[in-house]
Amino acid sequence: MKRFFRPLLGVIVAGIVLPATVTLGFLAFQNSQIRAESRAKNSVKLPVFTKNDLLQYNGTDPHKPVYLALDGYVYDVSQGRKYYEINGPYHSLAGRDASFELHIAGEGIIKKKYSVIGILR
Repeated sequence: MKRFFRPLLGVIVAGIVLPATVTLGFLAFQNSQIRAESRAKNSVKLPVFTKNDLLQYNGTDPHKPVYLALDGYVYDVSQGRKYYEINGPYHSLAGRDASFELHIAGEGIIKKKYSVIGILR
């Protein structure tokens, strides 16, 4: 009888503990990212941009940085300038609120890779 219950108990424990551990680990990771973003966004009083202000940073002037907005925050994407310049694959996102497009694909990359430098109003 012990031979039957011991492996069964192991399977039951693994079926409960393992998924819970993975889920809790994912939630902890996600919360740490949210806290890090929150600290970055709230640690300094950020400048406010309007949509018209943002248009000046659309990648057409090589002497200006390249910005885009996502979820109400302005990101400096100048590090990837070649992608946001005229004829670049993401030029249509530069200098404007690109939230709609980035929610479909690319939101995570922007939030991880680039710095928040302002707020879009």
